[in-house]
Amino acid sequence: MRGILLRESPDKLVVRMWLFPYLTWATIGMISFVLVYMLTDDAGRERVILSGLVAALVVAISVVRDRLRTGTRDDVTTDSVSPVGSVGSISKP
Repeated sequence: MRGILLRESPDKLVVRMWLFPYLTWATIGMISFVLVYMLTDDAGRERVILSGLVAALVVAISVVRDRLRTGTRDDVTTDSVSPVGSVGSISKP
């Protein structure tokens, strides 16, 4: 996503990231290393597996909720949405 933003409009990047994209890949590698290392330990294995199960449960609930909501989203059109500040805005005298 950052790469797309860099190509399209680099002026929107307020905070510059050091060593992009190499630092991103190093972080992903270190997190993967720690997770694999935790899988070798008996106490760590249980934590990693339970954390993975919780993450999978959260993703599954999100997907189900999104699919249930898509039926109600089709009924809403953009014409019925008013611009921000036009309804109920207070004008100063």
